[in-house]
Amino acid sequence: PFYTTKDVGRGSGLGLSMVYGFVRQSGGHIRLRSEPDHGTAVQIYFDASRRLDSDATASATPSEYSHGNGELILVVEDDDMVRSLTERVLRRLGFRTVQASHASAALNVLAREPDVAAMLTDVVLPGGTDGFGLTDAARLERPDLPVVYVSGYPEDVVSRRGGRDLTDELLTKPYTTEQLGEVLRRHLDARPHGRR
Repeated sequence: PFYTTKDVGRGSGLGLSMVYGFVRQSGGHIRLRSEPDHGTAVQIYFDASRRLDSDATASATPSEYSHGNGELILVVEDDDMVRSLTERVLRRLGFRTVQASHASAALNVLAREPDVAAMLTDVVLPGGTDGFGLTDAARLERPDLPVVYVSGYPEDVVSRRGGRDLTDELLTKPYTTEQLGEVLRRHLDARPHGRR
């Protein structure tokens, strides 16, 4: 499920890796069947006996997920819809946001916005510099900048692709609002005192 023919920065949609992750996270299963000259059938199964607790669902309001204290988060994502959604979620969590669609734009934002408290970046970015390269360049000027990577690929695939062990956190898509807030809060709280 972690194969794509989509070029970096091109195309839209969830992709098989995100569909697979969402279905598995939701307790489901996917079966693919492909036959030459007949096409591909995708079957998604969910347990019909699982019921959502409507009271628990209704009580999960944004205020419970407020992990931000107005910190400015740089969101680096080349897909316009994903970037816009991520910014909306972060604002609901109590963060401020600034965005960039590729690495060089992100570095420009960091140069002009000294209040950026953390960076949330996709691993795969257009323009020849991925999220790892962006982090390396950003930390030349901001060595203590907290970075959270986001990817539709699982952690072992991402670390092999980047040729390194992940010392920064990786959020695998799809992730929950709560997970995003908790990860950012943990990294922001771990910064040395007095540092932005």
